[in-house]
Amino acid sequence: MSASSTPRADRGRSYRRTAVVVVAGALLATAVAGAVSGGPVLRVTLILATVVAVGSAVAVATSLRTTRHRHVAVQTLRRKADVIEVLGAVGLREALAGEKALRAPVYSRRRTPLSLAVSSEGVELWAGGGAPSLVLSLRWSAVEAFELVSGRSTTALVVVTARGNRLVLEPARRADGSPLRARENDVRDLVGTLEAARATGAAAETARAEAGLRRRRR
Repeated sequence: MSASSTPRADRGRSYRRTAVVVVAGALLATAVAGAVSGGPVLRVTLILATVVAVGSAVAVATSLRTTRHRHVAVQTLRRKADVIEVLGAVGLREALAGEKALRAPVYSRRRTPLSLAVSSEGVELWAGGGAPSLVLSLRWSAVEAFELVSGRSTTALVVVTARGNRLVLEPARRADGSPLRARENDVRDLVGTLEAARATGAAAETARAEAGLRRRRR
């Protein structure tokens, strides 16, 4: 269950690391060449641009590494669950206020990298890295619906809770994490899959509750 498939994850991570190194090296070489041949203003401009670009590449690589560690850790903790990397939208912290959630790891003014774990029991949100923190756990009976919301730059998955809160999550292009957001069709497929899982899980919860009630009446 994912916004898209995740083939050969280890090889993909190696390619990403190599790409970051190549980009950083190319930018540095360009800056050196420009500094040698250009005037002082051009030299300063190229050096500053290189510092910004290399810093951005390192930040992306670091974020992907943290996401990968969290993804593996959650998979280990929830072996029977499907784990999908998402970004919690701005405003998620406020939406979690009414869900008795651990809000501390969730940013208030920017998006929060999270792992969404989906099992036969319900859904969970995890934050952090190699030692992740459980932010929220919802049984299927506590989930009212899953919806798709399309914006100008991204398509989001919305978890509508039984308490009426709307948890807006932006799935990654790959289940194990990616700087790219999932395509609209992939998110739509994910919503359909989650809705089916919710219906099945909620029905199973109802059946267990009714069976327990019958036993108590005997």
